[in-house]
Amino acid sequence: MSYEPPFAGYPGTVFATCWQSAAWLSTLLAGGSAPIASIANGATAAFRTFMNGADAVAAWQAANAFAQEQINLAAVDALPLGLDPATQAYFTARLGSVAAAASGLAVLPPQVSPFDAVALLSAGQPAVPDSGYLEWCAGFAAETPPSGLVSPGSLVTYATGAATAWLTVTNAVRMLQGASLTQAFDTAARQFRVSSVVATGLASMTAGGFTETDIPALWNGAVAMPSLLLDAGSLTSSPAFLGNQQGGAIRVALRTLALQTAYLVLSLRSTIASGSVATASLRRNESLMDLAARAAGGFEAWSSIAAVNNIQPPYPGPTNQAVAASGTVLLMPGSVVAPSGSAAPTYAANVLGTDYDFGPINGPQPPWLGDISLITGYANFARALGRRLQTTLGTLVYHPGYGSRIPLEVGAIQGSDEARRLAAFGRAALAADPRTASVVSATASVRPGFLATFYGTVVPVGPGAVPVSVNEVINPLP
Repeated sequence: MSYEPPFAGYPGTVFATCWQSAAWLSTLLAGGSAPIASIANGATAAFRTFMNGADAVAAWQAANAFAQEQINLAAVDALPLGLDPATQAYFTARLGSVAAAASGLAVLPPQVSPFDAVALLSAGQPAVPDSGYLEWCAGFAAETPPSGLVSPGSLVTYATGAATAWLTVTNAVRMLQGASLTQAFDTAARQFRVSSVVATGLASMTAGGFTETDIPALWNGAVAMPSLLLDAGSLTSSPAFLGNQQGGAIRVALRTLALQTAYLVLSLRSTIASGSVATASLRRNESLMDLAARAAGGFEAWSSIAAVNNIQPPYPGPTNQAVAASGTVLLMPGSVVAPSGSAAPTYAANVLGTDYDFGPINGPQPPWLGDISLITGYANFARALGRRLQTTLGTLVYHPGYGSRIPLEVGAIQGSDEARRLAAFGRAALAADPRTASVVSATASVRPGFLATFYGTVVPVGPGAVPVSVNEVINPLP
């Protein structure tokens, strides 16, 4: 596929380098003969390339924004505003920090070239070096804190004072220049807005006070740098300028590529690092579920296949003829390796399993406790048996042997033989679960309204397993 990137300037060069990196990774994946470890290393280098590329573009945009803001603030400073000393001190400190940010960020964007991408990636190195943008932001200390700020306890007061000072500047510009909105007024108003957001955020914090004793570091980290980043974000996000549109589009595209590649890296790292990658060809009108059921041991692996091969919706299949690419060779996820340092395996978790607890079928959902509840071990096994009994046999396309024949009997004539028939169907369903060692008992009864009640006792597989009781009511209503 031919492609000409529509972007220009430094962001365009970064995007072209990342695009070349994505093409190299696609070629590596399509080969199907490289060891899994080699592919994982290449995918990791590509992931770092995309993340570094997004940060490099962000640093470049911020540097340009601060350079322009330095000019804007200098123009405001030249106006005869007659500011009081406290307001002038806040203004001068921000002017100095913006100038320091402009010069400091100007040297951060790294040199990149799409022609060097393949060689760097092949050596396991990202094609776009780390710009150090985040580290620069965390270590910023160029703004002079207010002279009265001597303890963390008064930080909110002086942050609010900064917002008030910029409101004073804004009003002074308005009084001087009249009703016409000018660049000077926009600059002062923008500084007021970002300072107000930071002050309001600090005032609303309820997790406790600051413990930082270095007052310059506290002021720069909690007030100055957040205000500067909000200011730069305001200047670089306006869609009125083509450069802003370009930078925003590139950063979104690279973050998306990084997220997709992260899924790929996680999938590859969960496979055995020896041998070559297993592949399978997509058949005509075959969906990813069909492919997973045929070639990966179960339809559940379809999402892993999509992640490993970076397949996004719409997915191939009989309902999507345009994307059902017959003959496409796809990577198959390998065997999962238990992570090092994980907890010791237990019978309950590893044999009887863990699942989300959404409550029993036809029963109330468990109360909300702030997170998704899990059900493990014997309770999960009993719930799974109940779900199997409640599911009509043959209704799951990819698990045709799952379920029971009890739901099919609901609504039948409730004669003397019906209870024995239901008990036999239930016993067969319980025995079909691979975790079942033996079915101790299975009885059923019929009740008015075509209700069927089933009682069973099952011994799970494994030494010393405790019997599990199952009690399910199957009714004709959903």
